[in-house]
Amino acid sequence: MTKVVDSSKPIYSIYITCCLGLFLSTLDTGIINLALNTFSIDFGVSLEYIGLSVTLYLLFLIIFLVPGGWLGDFWGAKNSVNSRFRAFWSNLIDSWFF
Repeated sequence: MTKVVDSSKPIYSIYITCCLGLFLSTLDTGIINLALNTFSIDFGVSLEYIGLSVTLYLLFLIIFLVPGGWLGDFWGAKNSVNSRFRAFWSNLIDSWFF
């Protein structure tokens, strides 16, 4: 017996999840770019080294996209994305208070 899927009803949760992921990625990069001058003053290094750290941050972000896709296949897309959202927001809230 096969189960018939009704595809006439759009699934908005996929669009909302993708938009939230794009928003968080842009927000994260924007936060880092706005803080570059403060980083260079606090750490006492030139902006070239701070720019290198941002480049390395984005490089590691790209590197971890593949394992993130694997986790999506292993745990399921919804659980994987929800765990990443929780990790992002918990780290963001921790950085505000500590």
